[in-house]
Amino acid sequence: RPIVCALGINGLMLILFILFGVVRYGSLDDYFMAATLTGAYGSGYEPHIVFVNVALGYLLKPFYIFFPTVGWFYLFEMLSVFSAFSAFSFFIVRQLGWRWGIPFALLISSSSIDFYASISFTQCAALLVASGGLLFIFGCKENRGVFLYMGIVAIVLGAMTRWQMFLLGVPFILSPVLFERKLRSLFRIRNTVALLLCVVAVFSLKYIDEQSYVDGDYKYYREYQWKRSFFGDGAHYDVDGVYDELEERGMSAHDFQLLRGWSFYDTDVFSLDSLDSIIKVANHSVYPINWNRMPAATILAFSNALAKNLAWNWFFVCILLLLFSDKRKRMY
Repeated sequence: RPIVCALGINGLMLILFILFGVVRYGSLDDYFMAATLTGAYGSGYEPHIVFVNVALGYLLKPFYIFFPTVGWFYLFEMLSVFSAFSAFSFFIVRQLGWRWGIPFALLISSSSIDFYASISFTQCAALLVASGGLLFIFGCKENRGVFLYMGIVAIVLGAMTRWQMFLLGVPFILSPVLFERKLRSLFRIRNTVALLLCVVAVFSLKYIDEQSYVDGDYKYYREYQWKRSFFGDGAHYDVDGVYDELEERGMSAHDFQLLRGWSFYDTDVFSLDSLDSIIKVANHSVYPINWNRMPAATILAFSNALAKNLAWNWFFVCILLLLFSDKRKRMY
């Protein structure tokens, strides 16, 4: 069966990574969020991790209570990658059959190792939303309730893991509608109710997350983290220019370097108000948007993408589809 084949292929990729790969997070944010969940910065389990919906923290809490020594946040991200690529493989095998489906599924699933090797909540959210959208549309078209609700769960989990990636994935989820001739079949009563249920769940959880930081220490904590992330994530300003201007103003450039590396040592220096003065200096060194460089930047980005295994896998899949698919469907 396609599902057995998909699970087998991706199980093989996961085993290969476990045997030969390096277990680590792909970003500093994941390290600190995982540590926050375990209570490393307080007296106990803490689900308020700012960048991920608080509901996901509460969802993982029972696992940490019964098995506190296990890194459940990491396992959740690994399971997200495995589930998403299993869904991709399932649809490839089902649509193309055994002859072409299995080679294509192997090719695409080999890309999952890149995700395992630098696991990140942002990438996991994108994969969950993409696979959830496929499952949802498939459930609507084939009138299969199991796939419909699995899709809803994946989409909701993706929105909980990273809200911005859910917004980015919405056009992808809606795009199959453009290629559907019988739209009425997609909007059966059950499908419409399931879609409304998904929308209500996503925005309700978003509201719950927002309300968790309305007042008290959590409000301060969230405001602080958003400003702190300006330094760690910001690639839109000249770091050396900021460093020099801080030195000229008599401010500590060393503090700026510590902020960029998630390091803190003084609650007065790194108070919420003190960050504003450093951000103000950084805004003086923001790179202007140069539209004339956009074509060259696009070519450079495409060139850098070719250094990734994922890009070449999709490239070969597209070539094979052009060569061996139905002529009427090649453009699609």
